[in-house]
Amino acid sequence: MASLESQPDSHADRSESPSASARPSPSLDGSTSITEGMRPLSLARFHTSRPSAVWEPAPGTTIDTLLAKHERFTEAWKASEAYRELHEFFTDVLLKINTFQIKSCMCLCLGSIAAGRPCLEDFDVPCTNSLSQLVAFESWVELLKSKHPIEQMYMQDPAFNPLDIEFLERRGFKVIESPASDDCMTPDTFLFTPGGEQDPVIAAIDAAHPALYIGNDLRDHPYITVNPSIFLGGYSPTFEEQLMNSLPAAEPLVRQALLPFMNTRILKPMPTSDLATWLEGEIMYYKPASDSELVPVAFNKSDEELYDDEQAEAYWRRQRSHGFATD
Repeated sequence: MASLESQPDSHADRSESPSASARPSPSLDGSTSITEGMRPLSLARFHTSRPSAVWEPAPGTTIDTLLAKHERFTEAWKASEAYRELHEFFTDVLLKINTFQIKSCMCLCLGSIAAGRPCLEDFDVPCTNSLSQLVAFESWVELLKSKHPIEQMYMQDPAFNPLDIEFLERRGFKVIESPASDDCMTPDTFLFTPGGEQDPVIAAIDAAHPALYIGNDLRDHPYITVNPSIFLGGYSPTFEEQLMNSLPAAEPLVRQALLPFMNTRILKPMPTSDLATWLEGEIMYYKPASDSELVPVAFNKSDEELYDDEQAEAYWRRQRSHGFATD
């Protein structure tokens, strides 16, 4: 493990709005890549090649039902022990740190709020999770605004439908699409990615090491679910098989992108909550008041434990020969 001194936050002096000349030149497919010089990834890389994933609103869902549901969720969240614990941490620790200033907030991978089952009180079902995540995000932004000059709040998710967008705009968010998010990410951003997909999360972190990030445990990265249909002539595994056989893939360049960020932030596990079970396993990353508070961070899997593509293919062939993956 390299020392903290050898892992500087190379994004700390990046200007608020990087010029076009400061950005990497795109490749023929429109993407950018991490190189030895630590050039930023583009979030566009992970969206432009995908088909639209807009979720349709649930029957009977209107802007009024969403606003009423949002009010109920907000009241429940602010009465919860998890909110009390985080409110105390923000007040006693985070808001007393003067090494960073938050000027914008961005949420990626929220998912549709209007889709799914309408007007349920249970937080732990599809799409009510999205609303509980929004309510929590808003409560943190509210606390940050007591000190930080937050000028803009952004939302991005290809799953948003027109009703989602109308609702979020009423809540004061600017809904954006990639690649606009590339320019919105700065070192002065509070980034929230609740259970976000790996690729856009890595891209966002690498684009401009945000002063504050709440989301995935980056120590678990990088992982990849190896689908044997890639190698074995069309076999489609069940979800349980894919989950059981998820393999960490060796991606040293991605690790080079994440490690400087992780080693210049303090990691705080988020509290658990019966109202918001999605909080379990989420981590807060923030710049400390002093570098003396930093401790070295390591990935949960060493480089030697990770599979490369050839090893992953060999693994699946062994599974197939042993009868664990059959047509």
